Amino acid sequence: MIKKPLRRAILEFCNRYSTPILFARLQATAAGPRLVFGIAGADAAASLRALAELAFEDAFAALDVVDVSSADGVENLEHLFGQGGEWLFDPTLALRRAEAAAAAANALRGEGWTGRIGFEPKRRIFYLEDTAGGDWLNRFQVLLTEEAGRRGAEFVQPPQVLPALPGTGAPAVVDRLSCRQEVSAPAGRFAGFRFRLKPLIAAILGLGFLNMAQPAAAEPAVSELNGKLGASGGSLDGKGSGIGFGSVTAPLGHSFGLQLDAGAGSIDSNAYWGTGAHLFWRDPSVGLLGLTYSYHRWHDFDFGYLNPTNTPVVADAFMHRAGLEGEWYLSRFTLSGRGGYQNGTLNGDGYGQLKLKYYATDDLAVHTTADHFGGQNLIRGGVEYRPNLEVLSGLSLFAEGGYGSQDYAMGQAGIRLYFGKPTTLIGRDRRSDPDSLLPEETNALVQQIKNMRRDQPYAVSTAAGGKGKD
Repeated sequence: MIKKPLRRAILEFCNRYSTPILFARLQATAAGPRLVFGIAGADAAASLRALAELAFEDAFAALDVVDVSSADGVENLEHLFGQGGEWLFDPTLALRRAEAAAAAANALRGEGWTGRIGFEPKRRIFYLEDTAGGDWLNRFQVLLTEEAGRRGAEFVQPPQVLPALPGTGAPAVVDRLSCRQEVSAPAGRFAGFRFRLKPLIAAILGLGFLNMAQPAAAEPAVSELNGKLGASGGSLDGKGSGIGFGSVTAPLGHSFGLQLDAGAGSIDSNAYWGTGAHLFWRDPSVGLLGLTYSYHRWHDFDFGYLNPTNTPVVADAFMHRAGLEGEWYLSRFTLSGRGGYQNGTLNGDGYGQLKLKYYATDDLAVHTTADHFGGQNLIRGGVEYRPNLEVLSGLSLFAEGGYGSQDYAMGQAGIRLYFGKPTTLIGRDRRSDPDSLLPEETNALVQQIKNMRRDQPYAVSTAAGGKGKD
């Protein structure tokens, strides 16, 4: 048994490795735990071994890399599975199904069957050499289904089992005893039924069992109910600000999600609060598309002398926004955008945003953002880092600065604390919660209101101390 941080490290290593890793398995030996990786190709195996030893050699008594496209180093399925162990990485369930096939063959032999068994991956059919004296075909099908279910690798439909190979083909060997039989079957109905190890490793472990699996469904839009809290402080156009914020994200079925945002704090010594909502579709391997709405209110803002009587106007500034958002996932880049219509204290107008985020590592992201709203522009850049602490694995640190129309400048720094299943920063951004509307959209409200005060004769209220209408 290994600790969760090491287990997560192995999973992350497999997911981000440049060449697809077929499996990672932990085996118990007298000397201690043994870690085994499987990959196709001799060169790929050599490269994987070098990097895996650098990353994990001190954590295990032994570390092996199996080239599954070659028979070298692998005698049969039981050589790979028969020593007991635990699958740490098997993204397609192909390996669990291969293990189930070997276990079912052994169980069948324990009941008296003495023939050989093969698997032809193209047709996705198992073949039993000798069925005389019992209903071995149906029995093997039952055992195979049971063994697969025991490993959480159920077949969509019960696998087909036949007594002979139709047409031409060379099935791969399933178990050890079949492998040690004659290379070629005798003439007759099994003529040409060759039992070879290499097709088993290459086809079954690498590809063959994928054909028997349920077609890989897209991951859910939201992995699970999750949330985040945060706080930021800094300067918005030279005025001090401090805002606390939070979000809750929930799955709506498989492909949709709902996120609610809220925030409150102080800007230029005046109270601020806001809310937001996202309703979205997402495929974590492709991107996100959704609807957004937000409301922001800045209390008792001094608009200055903006009416014919030169009476100081102190009123609440507010803004509604409704629009669309989208994200496109390109390896370590995420291209995202938002756009729609805004209204409130200011005249109604459109708004738009384009953001490019790059994940230098799974837990370090940098971004640049261009905003346009109410005839004004704002360019921002920022960074977020998750240190992956043992105690607070969901803690991240962030900072952002920007410059916009009429010399508007801003700078913020803060922390976020994510709740839910521990994961990397890139994993959370694409599988848990979208970027919050707060406090990000707060900049738009502050910049527009302050620039309005500078040079535009808006009459928010004609009564001293009056409140704006919403």
